[in-house]
Amino acid sequence: MKHSSKLASSFRIVGLAVALVSALPTFVAADDIISQIVARCPAQPRTYAQVTDYLRQLSGASSRVKLQVIGYSHRRRPLLLVTVTDPDSPAAQKMRLFIIARQHGNEPAGTTATLGLVEHFAHAPSALEQAVLKHLEIIAVPVANPDGAVAHQRRNAAGVDLNRDWQQASQPETQALQAAVYAYQPHAIMDLHELPAHSSRASYQQNFVETIGTNGQLPAPLSAYTGAISKNISLWMTRYSYGLNVFYDYPGDSLKLCHRYLGLYQGFPTFLCEVKPGAGRSLRYRAGFHILAAIVVANYLIHNPAAPRPAGPRVMQVAEAADKQTPVRQRLPQPVATGGPGQVQPITVALQTEPTTDSDGNQRMQIMTQVDGGSDFAFVTIAAGGVTRVLTNQRLYHYSLDLNMLPPGECPIVARAHDTSGRMVATQQLTLTVPTAGGTLGR
Repeated sequence: MKHSSKLASSFRIVGLAVALVSALPTFVAADDIISQIVARCPAQPRTYAQVTDYLRQLSGASSRVKLQVIGYSHRRRPLLLVTVTDPDSPAAQKMRLFIIARQHGNEPAGTTATLGLVEHFAHAPSALEQAVLKHLEIIAVPVANPDGAVAHQRRNAAGVDLNRDWQQASQPETQALQAAVYAYQPHAIMDLHELPAHSSRASYQQNFVETIGTNGQLPAPLSAYTGAISKNISLWMTRYSYGLNVFYDYPGDSLKLCHRYLGLYQGFPTFLCEVKPGAGRSLRYRAGFHILAAIVVANYLIHNPAAPRPAGPRVMQVAEAADKQTPVRQRLPQPVATGGPGQVQPITVALQTEPTTDSDGNQRMQIMTQVDGGSDFAFVTIAAGGVTRVLTNQRLYHYSLDLNMLPPGECPIVARAHDTSGRMVATQQLTLTVPTAGGTLGR
């Protein structure tokens, strides 16, 4: 199916696809879709009751919005799923983006962002939104943990962390979410969260996205798809002044978490989005992070419609029959190549003098890079042991490497600088000698 030139040109105006735009809209520009959606977000979180009332109002006021109950929490609160799309366009031509928000009841930014997206596309009258919804269906569960949201607590009413229950699926909330994902067979899944305001974990010091990495054990088309999208997210986060690290998942990582279970095990392109709260980071700031990430993912889906599509949505009642042992699907396309390297820029890589022990008892080594880049420099990727561990737009471009992830022996550390088109423009490598137990670190 070919998209109309009108749709492509509409997206160029808003500037959502890095490969399609020539100028960046500012965050406050009147025609900027991100600022429009953020402006719809309240300054304070809605209660669960307010969320349900609001969704019912939206579904009653717009033919684009459909609301359904996909299950119930421990306390018998409805688990609501909302969709927004053009009801008159064929389902076969649409890409499906599935958003899960607020698995942790005390993390309201994902709910706020999801409602902002749904409201915007439900009512926005412009030709842009109308064109988008002919080729996109947003499927969202704004409050995945109703009992936790009401109690303002991380866990559900049974005391279970839902984002550690995906492999076991012991809870009614997790079971309902899995059934909905299997029913809709989305082309991409986003799981929206908030980080602790204060944490000793190195990976928790900044906003991050976590997605499927690239190695020989993973389907190359799937890894290429998530890799291309994560680069686009990083580029646009940089342009909107959001700090971001991107971390990658590999076989052997715990499948208890939603994005890993659905990504590494079930083969869906998945993106865990974690935004950092704290001083100066209002609810709207945090919701904006999620909104921008969702728009970038949606835009990539729309402009890559050649992906082989799974069967259309099944009736929800038969979703329980879906085989949880389904092997990883190899149904996604390679992204379009961005071209060869551009102008070379100097990059240096160094290691801290000695490893440190983190709060979990893991031995870590700081990998520190420095880039003498110009205005076209965008981000650094750092690979260890042959696989990319992080993509970061944070100045100093450091990464805390868990040495327990690496086998003993020589381990190549490779840093690569990329420009604003995502192309690699410089690289440097050093070798780290990982010791056996009780041995001495070398480099």
